[in-house]
Order: sequence, then structure tokens, then C-alpha cells
Amino acid sequence: MSLWNPFEFFVAWRYLRSGKGEAFVSVITWFSLVGIALGVATLIIVMSVMNGFRAELINRILGLNGHVSVSHALSPRLNQYNDAVVLIEEGNKDIKKAIPIVEGQALLQYGRTTAGVVVRGMAKDDFYHQQLSVLNSNLMPIDFKAFSDNRVVIGEALSQRLGLDIGDELTLISPQGRSTPFGTVPNSARYTVGAIFDIGMHEYDSSFIFMPLPVAQRFFGYRNAVQRIDVYLNTHLSETTDRIEENLYLILGPEFQLRSWQRLNSSFFNALKVERNVMFLILTLIILVAA
Repeated sequence: MSLWNPFEFFVAWRYLRSGKGEAFVSVITWFSLVGIALGVATLIIVMSVMNGFRAELINRILGLNGHVSVSHALSPRLNQYNDAVVLIEEGNKDIKKAIPIVEGQALLQYGRTTAGVVVRGMAKDDFYHQQLSVLNSNLMPIDFKAFSDNRVVIGEALSQRLGLDIGDELTLISPQGRSTPFGTVPNSARYTVGAIFDIGMHEYDSSFIFMPLPVAQRFFGYRNAVQRIDVYLNTHLSETTDRIEENLYLILGPEFQLRSWQRLNSSFFNALKVERNVMFLILTLIILVAA
């Protein structure tokens, strides 16, 4: 179907061009046309920028965190997590990967400087999984040896703040210490910086440290347990996430606690939603004024 209609073009041109003694009316018509065009263009541009910002933000958040978080409902430790991973991944085409996670807070010490950090441990294969492309595409250097043994991966902002570089040694102190006759003594261990990442989100770049799962289990005293399992899906759609969450609850049972990425970041995304609605209202008023 052709978008060109000679009759419509004739009618539009008839009212846009000035007739005899109608020059002022034609000027008003052109101003009205330009005003409406600018208003509509502003609406499209602003909404496109906001939607693009939201999509990029979601990709970065879900590039480091799963769509659904699975943990034990009554205990901070999740034992026999390998069996749970098999149950989660088995027979569900919408699930891309289930990654066991050990995560906790620690104090980083380098020279005379200290900083509070979040330490996340995961298996080497899971760390280099394609779902974590946001992290791996911003990793320096991209080397499989950078995430092994006692090597850790830190953020760019954290390395600049403390003056750390690849190959430097740092000390991590965990508040979950061991009991002694003199009281609880915090655990401490030395690690080597194997790589540096920069994903463009200050929250992660300035406070996150990644280390191999067995090393994190020893550091936090988890032994053969993990804290949670992050489930990555093939899509970001809320409907799919809700359906997968319901299916996993039926498969795993009530002793497991499931939380979707919408609930974990509800306050942040609610603020974005309110901002979008207000911006849409403002731009609609601009179009009405132009009309």
C-alpha cells in the first residue's frame, strides 16, 4: 500500500500556501505545523532515550545478577546445592544457567588504606559464562588464569581508589571469624589481583570483588555449602520470570526461598517508572500547547 496520496497532498498544500490576502493565516498555519512537529519529535526522542537507558541498565544489572535468586528459607547456607542446580536446569528451555554463589562483606586492606567490599565467589566456568558478558567484555586482561587459585578480580574504581594494579597483593578480613579461647578472631587471607573490570556502574566498580568459589567457601567458612543460586533466563520479560519462579517453587519445595530481580530491585525500578510517567505527562502538555 502506497503512503503517497495525491488528494491528501493537494488538500494539505492548499491550506499551507497563502492565497490572496491570506498571508498572515498561512504564517500561523506554518507555525502550528512546526510547533506540533517539534512537540512530537521531542516526545519520541525523550521516550526513546529513557527506554534505552532503562534497557541498558537492566542489561548491566542482570549481567551480574540472576533473574531469580534461590536460597534456603530457614538457613543462610544452602547444602547439596549441586542437586538443586540439576533440578533447576533440567527440562526447562527458558533457563540458561544456574550459578551457585557465595557472597559476603569483608574489609580490604592494602598498605595503609582500607575499604569495605562485597566479595562474591563463583565457579570458574560460571564466571566466564556468556551470560556474564557485561563483566567479561570489560575485563582486563581477558585471561582464564586471572580467575584461579588465589587470584581475584576487582573493579576499576576500587583499584584507582586504593592504588591497586594487576599483580598486587591485598588482604581481605572477614567478620565471620573462628572461635578461640580469647574470643572470636576474624579470618584474614592474602590474594593477588588477577584482573580488573569496569562495567560503568559505580556501585559494582567501587565495591565488588570476584573470587573462585572454593576460595570463597574457605574464606567465609561455608565448606561444601553456598549462600544462594542465581538463575539466569533467556529473556528479561516479567511474565516469563514470574512463570519460572512459580515452576521452580513447585519443583524445589517450600524449604526454598525464591526472589525475582524485580523484587530485589523494586524501589529502584519503581522510581524509574514514576520518572517515565511524569516525563510522559510533561511532554504531552508540550504537544497540547503546540496544538
